[in-house]
Amino acid sequence: MVARLMILVLGVVSLIAGVFLSCQMWRYRDLAEGIAWLEDRHFERATLIAVGTGGAAENLRRLGPATAIGVGTRIVLVDAGRGVADALRHCAIPIAQPDTLLLTSLLPENTLGLDDLLLTGWNTPRAKPLRLLGPPEHARAPRRSSRRTQPPSRASHARAASPPTARGSTSSRSATASSRRATA
Repeated sequence: MVARLMILVLGVVSLIAGVFLSCQMWRYRDLAEGIAWLEDRHFERATLIAVGTGGAAENLRRLGPATAIGVGTRIVLVDAGRGVADALRHCAIPIAQPDTLLLTSLLPENTLGLDDLLLTGWNTPRAKPLRLLGPPEHARAPRRSSRRTQPPSRASHARAASPPTARGSTSSRSATASSRRATA
């Protein structure tokens, strides 16, 4: 009787240990998928993937707006909302694979993940730089900010100090210079 009881206890303990170890195995497999190296995705035909579906209002269950368009091994990313690097990972797209980023606007909900996308790329270096396309104001923005941070030049001070002249008329300096040339 004692032998049967021992076999029963051993069977129950083995069953509990098996269930526990199976759950741990699933947990570690999910963790490993989060850090494992991803192979480049290949698309047989043009494919549209909703990488992030969030918007301007913050929702912890949804990442910021981002859409991937894949053809072959080339991926174009439209917008880079909050958490775009994590969203790409959930879609099994390596962070270094998108080669072009198209920004539909410079609103924060479309650009918050840009730094995440660029800085996380240090872990997985890109073969070529990320190409950035966007509205016309994105090309002018760096020039405007660099002008504000640089001290004004002497030429800009001189232009600001001299009175504006109408087109086609001469200023008093050029009139006196031409009269000196005429008398000489």
